[in-house]
Amino acid sequence: NVTALKWYQNYYPGEKVEHILIAASSNGDVRCFTQVENTAQFTETIHIQAHPKSDEPQDENFGSLIRYSEVWNIVPQNYSVGENLLKYFVTCSEDQTCKVWKILNDVDE
Repeated sequence: NVTALKWYQNYYPGEKVEHILIAASSNGDVRCFTQVENTAQFTETIHIQAHPKSDEPQDENFGSLIRYSEVWNIVPQNYSVGENLLKYFVTCSEDQTCKVWKILNDVDE
């Protein structure tokens, strides 16, 4: 089940725009899709198990972690002021953690 969606547009010099869709699911997966240039098609560019389900004994406070680890939100993040390129995104989950993910290969950090 899809639990979170974020739409982002990268703006490159020369007016090139790249459309990105990030989707998260109830099993803790995060997938990033990038639009194929000059088409209406998208290709999957990232697929990660961002928040795996727990193998620990079930805790009453987090009843479904033994089966799921829903990603509750995705926050796109530009690293430098004035840039319009998505470099990172942050996920937060039912497992009570937040994680930062690098999306661009040319990011040095």
